[in-house]
Formats: sequence, C-alpha cells, structure tokens
Amino acid sequence: MRESGLRCLHIGAESATQRIIDAIYDKGITLLDVRRSVEIAKKKDIRAMCFFMLGAPTETRQEIENTIRFARELPLDEAVFNIVAPMPGTRLYNLAKESGSRISSRWEDFNYYSQRAYSNSGVGAAQVKYLQLKALFVFYFSPYRLKYVLRHFCSLRGLRKLLRKISRFF
Repeated sequence: MRESGLRCLHIGAESATQRIIDAIYDKGITLLDVRRSVEIAKKKDIRAMCFFMLGAPTETRQEIENTIRFARELPLDEAVFNIVAPMPGTRLYNLAKESGSRISSRWEDFNYYSQRAYSNSGVGAAQVKYLQLKALFVFYFSPYRLKYVLRHFCSLRGLRKLLRKISRFF
C-alpha cells in the first residue's frame, strides 16, 4: 500500500477498554489489532492516526484514563479525542437511552469536539471535557510528538491548521 501511495493510516480505535469496544461500539477489533496496525504502518513509513471517543455509556473515568494512556504509548503521529455524541437513530443512541442517559433534543449540543449531548450516572460532562483536554495535552506534549507540534508552529500554514484544530475544542 505504501508503494501505491498510502502515506497516512487512520484507525478508529475508539477506546482502550475491550469491554467498551465490544459492548458499546461492536467494532470486531482488539487492542492488539490496533497496536499491530500502528506498528506495521510505522515500519513501512506510513503515518498513523487514531480516533478515540471519550464518555461512552457506562464508561468509567478509569477507562477513559486507560484510553489516554494507551494513545500516548502508541507510536502515533496524531490522535483525535472526541466526546461521544449518540446521534438519534444510531445503535449508540439506543444504548445510551437503555442505560438511563438523558439525551439532549437540541442539535447544537451534538458537537463531539467540545461538549456532551447526553448525561449518565458515570462520568459527568465537565469531567469528560477535562479528560478530553488532558488527553490532548499529554498526547501532543510528550517528547515523542514535540517535533510534530513544533513543525506546526514553525510554518504559517501549519500554525493555521493547528489553531483551527484547537478552536474546535472550545
């Protein structure tokens, strides 16, 4: 695939808790699959990026912390940490309803970059937002990724892109 032009692999890992991957997202993958995929990509000089979702129905704070730690340990170039937004009509929406969650009826609340559209008895909205910002900070300000951050600050185009990404979270 590298010879055909692939330069970046995007992986929807979602969580570092197998229970969440299986029961909530029904992904059909394991954490070992994610780790191996990233390692193979890096060996082939392909950039690797993972998407994680924080605050799934029944997810605990410790499980979110495990996801942050997992993301940081992987040799990823980029990671995205979104807040779960169970859209009406989806399996996730039905699971959130079944778990006793209250889901907003306002469409503007379904912004997975910056806020939570539902509440449950697990991790509160403010706590999920804090953990999202913590994830971004510990991921991008690790020694392994400092080069990535500095590269974006050193070019005007990169700085604009970085600021646009950051603005989504506020």
